[in-house]
Amino acid sequence: MTTLPLVTDALARFVTQTDSSTISQPGTYCPVSVVLKDGTRYTYTATIAKGHPENPMSEFEVLDKFRSNTKESLAPGRCEALIGAVQRLESMDNVREPTDLLNPA
Repeated sequence: MTTLPLVTDALARFVTQTDSSTISQPGTYCPVSVVLKDGTRYTYTATIAKGHPENPMSEFEVLDKFRSNTKESLAPGRCEALIGAVQRLESMDNVREPTDLLNPA
């Protein structure tokens, strides 16, 4: 289980979205700026999508995405069992356990 949405909710009151005609190449990778209370500004523009081999997701991000994508089709306990089975996949003699977990209960 992740607490990321709670962090997002807690930070939402500090976020302001602005449209800017000064962005040279608007689109998916627009710059993001953070301004601290002391006025210090940090700006970053991602140029490679998260999950790309040059910008890989962490194991936490992959598992969080998997849980999110399967929440409608797998019960939480079954999802966690499947994650555990896949993590042990290389040491298994038979792949029946993870494949059985993919079937409806």
